[in-house]
Amino acid sequence: ERLMLLGRPVFDPATLGRARLHNDNEATLRCYLLARWLGRLLVEGCPVASVCDLLFADTYGYRLVRPEMVEVSAWLAGENDAIADSLIARSPYNLLRYGDPGSLPIPVRVKAFAAALAQVETMDSQKLWFGEQGIRRFADPGLDDHIAAWWDIAKCDEEARHLLLRLIDFGGQKGGLPVVRQVAYDRSTDEITQLLAGRALLKLGEKADRTAYARHVAEHGSDLSRSIILQALDALFPEEIDVEAFFALIDKAGVTDEDDIATILPLGSELPAGLRRREDLHRFLNEVVARSGDFSGDTVDDDKPFLEAFSQMAASAALRLLDHHPSDIPD
Repeated sequence: ERLMLLGRPVFDPATLGRARLHNDNEATLRCYLLARWLGRLLVEGCPVASVCDLLFADTYGYRLVRPEMVEVSAWLAGENDAIADSLIARSPYNLLRYGDPGSLPIPVRVKAFAAALAQVETMDSQKLWFGEQGIRRFADPGLDDHIAAWWDIAKCDEEARHLLLRLIDFGGQKGGLPVVRQVAYDRSTDEITQLLAGRALLKLGEKADRTAYARHVAEHGSDLSRSIILQALDALFPEEIDVEAFFALIDKAGVTDEDDIATILPLGSELPAGLRRREDLHRFLNEVVARSGDFSGDTVDDDKPFLEAFSQMAASAALRLLDHHPSDIPD
């Protein structure tokens, strides 16, 4: 029976007469299965201390998670409070990255996130930017009441601010709306903080918030980064930012990035889809043509970055304009 089991497609042959789980190069499935086995042992009466000895190590005053047990401990934390507390004391951010953050009890999430904010200076800043799906699953309306207090902890540390704002943004935490209503307009803070707060405000806010933010970007476009302007245009055009204001902001932001490449990402060719009236489509195309120079020729001139950046968007707008003229060709 064991040989028949090992012959199933779930297993692949390995070296020295061993087998390994198919497509489990990062050991995620092995960690999950080990966690389930250890969880069953705990239910059957295995001492928690014995399991903790397998998961954790205390060396020279440092409380550590054994490297091969990082994911295992995260899976177990959702069903055992003692293991959750031990993991939070050592590496709370693991509960946002590994296991199933969505299965964690709310009190465990609250303790884990507060500890992560307090320990953010000791974490690898690059790792903090991974795990978007984990943060989405970690988020919950039950965390809303804690966000104001968390902001008091996070506001003085750049990485902590980013982590909390990502939770608000990715998780749709309505409790963070008062925070982002303030931070999105704070031009004294760093660019990423403004970007994350602005994105969360546009996602969670009301119509009045969108209108106010559009006015803020239009009035202070000269002082805002290119990324902030393009993000706002992507979210607010054409409802809150009309064609004239759109191109005024494009003129401020420019159509080339820091590497001198013609690009206006995240704006894409579908942007003109929001223009319903033929007058607006005419106006949009006229603004593009006025800034692009001669359209003649089969290829885009490298010396015309505006044309290169807007060519697909202009084509999309032109096709939509033709839909308004089924029997004739507009000028």
